[in-house]
Amino acid sequence: MALGLAMGACDYDVFACNDDDECLDGARAGVCQHNGWCSFSDGDCRSGQRYGAHAPDDVAHACVPTPDEESMGSSTTDPGEPNTVTGYSTSDGTTEDEPDESSSSGDPRPQSLAECPDDAGLELCMNFESFAGLTVFDDHDSSIAGVLIPPAEIADGIMGNTLTLWGYGGRLVLGSQVHPTGTFSVEARFQIHERTHEWTLVDQWSHGEGLWLGGSPDGERLTFWINDMTISTPVLPLDEWIRVTATYDADSGQMRLYLDGQQVDAGLHAEPLIPVQSFMMLGSGESGSHMYGQIDGVHLWDRVLVPVES
Repeated sequence: MALGLAMGACDYDVFACNDDDECLDGARAGVCQHNGWCSFSDGDCRSGQRYGAHAPDDVAHACVPTPDEESMGSSTTDPGEPNTVTGYSTSDGTTEDEPDESSSSGDPRPQSLAECPDDAGLELCMNFESFAGLTVFDDHDSSIAGVLIPPAEIADGIMGNTLTLWGYGGRLVLGSQVHPTGTFSVEARFQIHERTHEWTLVDQWSHGEGLWLGGSPDGERLTFWINDMTISTPVLPLDEWIRVTATYDADSGQMRLYLDGQQVDAGLHAEPLIPVQSFMMLGSGESGSHMYGQIDGVHLWDRVLVPVES
């Protein structure tokens, strides 16, 4: 960090960053990329990010490549190429560009998660089947919606549409209607493509308070936080769909964590969940911890799921 700040202070052309807080262009907040160069939001780039003026000459002002472009050795994308999303159901029920009904392997796709659980305690059902543009609607209650922040996108997956994240700060930001303040259960299906750093699955966290579900600092395990109490899973596999269920009983303080229906950890938190003012986010939080992978079937209840449901 000292080197980057010193270079900036001496008006050098190149500035190396260590975290997102160092990437500011006037009032614009940027992202510190894994290579140490700052980038800023740009909808003309497929990744949704463009390197700033103080990156090295070979990447300055170029689009940040997506992971697939990096694997092909490309450092830029066509500035005129918009971010595209295909194969979705809009809020009025019409369907556009319906995706092929088989997975990339050619096998039949497993049953879609378009159906929401029939449960009076269900408060959120994000299966990513109903959206228009950058607005994503709850598949159970269309009055609940979130805003998609590129380079996150709704893409075809093996279980229907999924929230696909490229690790560059993309996320889905939900409104203030989704705000658990007591007993709750949250479930999600996900797969991660890299586990070298902390990543976010579900975030409603501010200044050490609230709830958070995401990767450990080394990215190998999934952790469930309630305020300052945490429980975690064993090491997770890469590129494999997993179902996680996290429950919290506000009366007893009991926290439980399940993977594919099997309890893997539990703990007691004596203090109640502290309500925070921040919005719930999927895939990345306000402080970073960007996920590189896919999320599907994010469901939230105002009760504790029993083991047979988890």
